[in-house]
Parts: sequence; C-alpha cells; structure tokens
Amino acid sequence: MGGSKNVFASVKAYSKKGKLLTKSDFQTLAESRDLDELITRIKNTSFSEAVSEVEKPYTSNSIESALRCHLAKTHYSIAKTAGESKILNAYYFKFIISNLKQILKGKVLEKPQEEIETYVNLCAEELIKQRDTVIKALVAKDLEETIAILSQ
Repeated sequence: MGGSKNVFASVKAYSKKGKLLTKSDFQTLAESRDLDELITRIKNTSFSEAVSEVEKPYTSNSIESALRCHLAKTHYSIAKTAGESKILNAYYFKFIISNLKQILKGKVLEKPQEEIETYVNLCAEELIKQRDTVIKALVAKDLEETIAILSQ
C-alpha cells in the first residue's frame, strides 16, 4: 500500500512541476512596469488562481503573501498524499517557522502587533489547524508571554 501511495505522490508532484513557470515566463514577469501589470501577467499563467483574491491597491507584500499561500497549499497537498514523510513535513513546517520567526523578531524589536501582522501569512497554520496558537502568540503583550504561549 505504501508503495502505491508514494507512486501517486510522485505523479502528483511531477504534475505540479509541469505547471511551474519557465525562464521565459519569469522574464516576462520581470519586465512588468508596475504591480498592476505584474498581476495581469501572473493571471495569464497557471498561477492565476493564486493571485485572484489579491485586492487593489496591489502591494508587493500582498502579492507575495498570496503566492506563499498557494505554495503552502501545494506543499501540504503533496505531503498529505505522500503520508508520513519526515522530509516533506519538515519542508512544510518552514512556512510555520517563518511566521514564528517574524512574530518573535517583532516582539524582540517591540513592534506593534499591526506591523508584525503584515509579515505573517497564516495559510499554512490554517491547513494544519494551528492558527489559534499562532494568533495567541501574535497578540501576546511581550516576548515572554509569546514564548510561554508557544511552549504550551
């Protein structure tokens, strides 16, 4: 059973690989004069759905967040299909670790919650139902409280 699951996961991953942007696609995107044009060009690729909910006015942060969410969903889908793969799970957790790093860094620098939020994308946490823990860490009043929440 495990062998057929791995074959299916490999086929799924290979299928996703076929939808990646080519060097030419990247060149076209790089030639965009502004973010409106960039979004229009992305919508002409296989990543159209990933940026479909990005609202105007476009910001580099909102575009990156939408694409990171799409990537997290893709990694989650492949990891789920493959079953208990330590390497795929570790690769998926890099999204969550990145968010926790941003939160802890913001707390150390005593940044307001609103500023920290702009750098955090909870898509990966939502997929594994850990969003509430990360939100609690985000709204904690200081670094010590954040660490206490994450240590539970």
